[in-house]
Amino acid sequence: AASPFYVTGESYGGKYVPAIVYKIHVENPQAKIKINLKGMAIGDGLIDPYNQWDYGPVMYQFGLIDERQLEFVNLQTALARNAIRLQQYALA
Repeated sequence: AASPFYVTGESYGGKYVPAIVYKIHVENPQAKIKINLKGMAIGDGLIDPYNQWDYGPVMYQFGLIDERQLEFVNLQTALARNAIRLQQYALA
């Protein structure tokens, strides 16, 4: 495994890229075929949904949604955050 290997992704890749890199890092020492892991890159990654999902105020300020839609987005954000707090990730 002489060729360098980089794991890359964007958006939801912020979740799976680190997991793949960690798995390779942990299992590489005992693996029959080694992976020449050199690094990872994540572009515009979703790594913290609890804090990254709060787009309502920004969308409202840019005129992309009206006040009624802002209320709905804020409610959905609050429900998702509560589900995360309760570790109900599929619901979030």
